[in-house]
Amino acid sequence: MTRRFAIGLGLLAAMGGGGCATDKGEFDLWPLYRNARGDDGSGEFAILWPLSSFEWNDTEEISWSVPFHVHWRTGDTEEATLIPMIPLYVHQRGPDFEATSVFPLFDRAKRGARTDTRLLVLLADWARYDGEDELAALGVFPLFKWAEAGGGDRLGIVHALELAPWRPLVSLLAIDDSAQSFTADGDAAGRAVDFGHLGAGLVNLVHWDDVGSHDDTRILTVLGNEDWSLFQRRTPHEGATGADNGKTILFPFWWDIQHDEKTRTRAFWPFYGSKVREDETLARWILFPLLKTESDATAKTSGFDLIWPVLFSWDESEHGYEWSTILKAFGYGTDGEKSWIKLFWFPIDT
Repeated sequence: MTRRFAIGLGLLAAMGGGGCATDKGEFDLWPLYRNARGDDGSGEFAILWPLSSFEWNDTEEISWSVPFHVHWRTGDTEEATLIPMIPLYVHQRGPDFEATSVFPLFDRAKRGARTDTRLLVLLADWARYDGEDELAALGVFPLFKWAEAGGGDRLGIVHALELAPWRPLVSLLAIDDSAQSFTADGDAAGRAVDFGHLGAGLVNLVHWDDVGSHDDTRILTVLGNEDWSLFQRRTPHEGATGADNGKTILFPFWWDIQHDEKTRTRAFWPFYGSKVREDETLARWILFPLLKTESDATAKTSGFDLIWPVLFSWDESEHGYEWSTILKAFGYGTDGEKSWIKLFWFPIDT
């Protein structure tokens, strides 16, 4: 009997891959059982590792029991608890931050003086500041979302599936009163209105705002690019700082761009276009992109493009000239005593 017990104990120790600790108060039969303490205040306790374990020292601790519980802490201010069961429970705490979640039923996060609460994750959410009875934000998915922002409010009707704050995949109507409008009489509350916002900005049917120094109207904007709007009109606020340009574009047929107080471009695509500075014509387009000519007496430059900018381009100044072809990938130029050739857009001094 004694021999059988010794053989069995030896096999058990071999399975554990370790041995019994000899320090007082410690025992180690790894990975079946471990109970260790260090002189520096650290320690480890484990049963059937890695199914369960608890480790600690002066600044950190971590414990888990797979798959029921995970907890870790760093210092006195950062910690998190995870219970990976259904519903999933998570608790986190850090400097000026604390959050608790029971997915998908409930979520609450406190950042500074603001507390955000959500029910059924996406269904309803609201926010409130400490000591205030009024809400700072309210949303009911996917019907609407409202929040205080900057100097005003933001409102979204049919506001669904945000990829980033206030960047939904779908929005029927969005009104933003949080920015400023600059006028000759001073700053005032501005407003931006978007109707038919799809794909987080991929398509916007109608946009209007008086934010900044201009009124802007755009119809059917794609990929968030103003220049790709079917129609756009920008009107400066007379007398406001920065209100020195405007435009009306019905893409691609009509272009009327006021660059500054003296310079304007008008084009009736593709037949004719011109850029003028007061009474001086700086450029003309004829059957765009067939021919473009330029002449600026003030800058003492001139040139032309044939089938712009693919076939041939010529630019001339009082000190030299440059010609190029095939999207300006190849060419030759001079500037005083300096000259160069261009190969695949890279100039090489000659």
